[in-house]
Formats: sequence, C-alpha cells, structure tokens
Amino acid sequence: MKKTAMILMAVLLAGLCLTSCTPKKAYMTNKNICTQDEYEKTLFGQPISVERNGEIRLGIKCTHDIYADLTIYEAKDGKYEPIFNCPAVIGQNGPGKHAEGDTKTPLGTWVIGEAYGIKENPGALLPYTQVTEDMYWCATGSHGDKYNQLIYKSDDPDADYSEDEHLIEYPGVYDYFIDLGYNKGCAPYAGNAIFLHVWRNADHYTGGCVAVSEENMIQILKLLPVGTVVTIY
Repeated sequence: MKKTAMILMAVLLAGLCLTSCTPKKAYMTNKNICTQDEYEKTLFGQPISVERNGEIRLGIKCTHDIYADLTIYEAKDGKYEPIFNCPAVIGQNGPGKHAEGDTKTPLGTWVIGEAYGIKENPGALLPYTQVTEDMYWCATGSHGDKYNQLIYKSDDPDADYSEDEHLIEYPGVYDYFIDLGYNKGCAPYAGNAIFLHVWRNADHYTGGCVAVSEENMIQILKLLPVGTVVTIY
C-alpha cells in the first residue's frame, strides 16, 4: 500500500508540473516584434555592396486605411537613396490580400512585369504595350494557365470573356499601368491584375491595386527599368 501511494503521489506531482509548465499563451511566440519602420530599415537602410550601384528598388509602404507612400530607391555608394516619392492609394480593405475579390492589396516582394496603357508610351523604360480593343486581362480562374495574364480575344473569338477585364474600358485608370508581378504562378483565384496604375483621385480606393496620380505615374514609368524589385509592406 505504501508503495502504491508513493506511485500515485508521483503521478499527481508530474501532472501538476505538466499543467503549470505548459505555456498558457503560446500565441505570444507568434507576435510580430518587428515594426513597419524597422522592416523598412531592413529593406532599404542596410549597407549593400557597391557592386549594386545603380540598382533600382520600389517600395510601397501601406501607412493607414487605403493610403500608402511610394518610394523609388537607387543604390549609391553602398546604400539605397530615395530618388522619388509620392502618395498612393491601395485596396478598399487595406493591405493583406488572401484571395480574389477580397479588395485587399497583397503584401510581398516580386519583380515587376511590363508596362501598358491606353495612351501612347510616355517614355517608359519597361517594355510598353498600348492597349487595344482586342486585349483582356484573364480574371477567370477556370482558364487555368491563362489566369492573371494578358490575353487576346482574336486568339479565341468564341471564348467567354465576360469575367475578364476588358482593359480599354477603363480610360483614365488604365491610361498607364504596370504589372506589379503578383501571382506570376497564375494560381487560380489567388488574385489577378494587381497593377500600379493611375488613381481616380487621392481619396479613392482601388480593388487591390496601387494607384498614383497620372503625373506621378508618368514619372515612375520613366524611372523603373526591367528587373526592378517591388516590395509592398
């Protein structure tokens, strides 16, 4: 009996120890301990190799609600120097895109794509395609590998394009735009047509894109070369 009692006591003490030693707030380990300003410093404030002189980076900092700051950096003498800055607007529901239709702007880093526009090329460094009646941006997830790509109706006249973006139907907004490079893997329903384009006004949200004034958009087109990396944070 004495031996049995000692065993029971050991089991009880072990249980109490496990209960008291188990963290009650394990989620605390997942807290974000890096502020946005610290993240910005990590991206653009650290010393870099002088061999990267001339490299251009694009940073889009989501400040609050639908508002953001857009900055273009150039690598000079071992660090990134801002060479252009302007206000921007983002998606209706702010940053943090998860799926198509959530009207959020995605966070992340990508290599930007090409430039497009209803208007003629204003002097873009990127390859520039002037939009025609024939052009759509595939927004139909069922189209598989065509999703989130520029498509031409003339290639398949009988297809259903009702859910795709007919680019020429957005004058003003799509007078000039750049494919920001989001979802280049064309994952269905992950989000499509995330562009940097002309805003409607300084207080009008987008459907998930980033938008700036037409004047600033033209300046941006003249500054961003092929291979520019963009980070939205």
